[in-house]
Amino acid sequence: MPVFLLAMGPALAVAAVAPVHLFHNLGKFLLLRSQVDRQVLVQFGVPALGGAAFGAWGLARLTDVPGLGTWSLLGETFALCPLKLTIGLSLAGFSGWELLGGGKGIRGVPLWTGGLVSGFLGGLTGHQGAMRSAFFLGKDFPKETFLATGAAVACGVDITRIAVYVQLFQSLGSSIPWSVVGAGIAGALVGLWAGRIGLRKMPVAAFRRIIGIALMGFGLGLASGVIC
Repeated sequence: MPVFLLAMGPALAVAAVAPVHLFHNLGKFLLLRSQVDRQVLVQFGVPALGGAAFGAWGLARLTDVPGLGTWSLLGETFALCPLKLTIGLSLAGFSGWELLGGGKGIRGVPLWTGGLVSGFLGGLTGHQGAMRSAFFLGKDFPKETFLATGAAVACGVDITRIAVYVQLFQSLGSSIPWSVVGAGIAGALVGLWAGRIGLRKMPVAAFRRIIGIALMGFGLGLASGVIC
């Protein structure tokens, strides 16, 4: 996501990275499809699809919202954009959640509510995984159900938001840069291959901490207008 945000506008970046996420989630689903819990898929996944469609619609509409103002520091002026503020704060918030040990899960919330919220955030900002995982962890699902059903829900959300993105951006006179999407998918494959080698030499906790801090910094920079 950060690379896409640097290469294009924030709305197109969220839309362009969606097929990359779908490609990754589809691979997980095909490997684990026999472990999907159909009851959880319906109760959580159906509301997630509705939330994703509404969130994707909101993303396109945020592109029309005027700027919130500017601020200055050391002679430099930075603009506050509603869309960048939303995406940046979501990046920083989810990264902070992980760094502070939010992986214990959200408890006492119905599945349909979790699906609606995670789907909406997925459509609006591209970040559905962290919130979905938090709701699933709160239900104490078996590992197989957690992974397989999560992948199935993610595929549905990605397909839904891609369909909405394509239609909405066409109506706004823009289009998803499919050449960049293809490069992103190729990069994801290379990253998976390289990660199998490189991550063996780095403790998982240290790796997640480094990524979390980097994403939090990027999100705050994007939200504040420091990163254009």
